[in-house]
Order: sequence, then structure tokens, then C-alpha cells
Amino acid sequence: TNYVIQQGDVASAEKYAEVARDLDPYNAAAFVCLGSYSLRRSDFNKAKDFILCALDNDAACVEALYNLGLTYRSTNQVEKSMEQFVKLQMVLRHQPEVLFQIANLNEDLGNDEQAIEW
Repeated sequence: TNYVIQQGDVASAEKYAEVARDLDPYNAAAFVCLGSYSLRRSDFNKAKDFILCALDNDAACVEALYNLGLTYRSTNQVEKSMEQFVKLQMVLRHQPEVLFQIANLNEDLGNDEQAIEW
């Protein structure tokens, strides 16, 4: 599906992800893709549902944890977003994208000293 997206055909990529999910309902990657497409369309409830399904199938799926943090952030659930990124940081200790999200969320919460530390 990533190749199809690079070609600019998001609708087809979403259909491929749906086919992958239908063929293997335990395929966390398919649910992550579907969640990403929903997030891209600002359909945050649907994105959250797909991402939670991905985590039900693979609790250690880092893409799902990251996207869940983004989904919470997009719906102004800053504390929940922070929880997700802190969990993810425990797995990906020095991942710049995760560290940036934690610092940025701390700034949003008014924790400037914590933001600088991250």
C-alpha cells in the first residue's frame, strides 16, 4: 500500500489495506494502514478504532502506538497522547520523532522545563 500511496492513489491503497485485513483479520499492519488513512482524512474516531484493533493483534506494534498518540493529539487529548509517546519511548529510547512529540506535548502542557529536557 505504501507504493500505491507514493503514486498518489490513496483510494486504491486503502482498498488494498481492506483486502489485507479481510484476508487476515489478525494482520496488525493492515489495521495500522487503515488507521493512517482515516487519520489522514481527519476521521479520528475511525482511526482510533483501527489502531486499537492493530494493538489488539500486536500490542508491541510501534507504528500503532505512534499513530494512536497522533490521533489523541489531533483530538486535543494531550495527556492520553503523552501516555502513548512515553510508552513508545520506553521501546524506542532514542527515536527522534518520539522525543520530538514528547517535548512538543510538554510544551503544550506548559511544562517548559520538561520540554527543554526532552
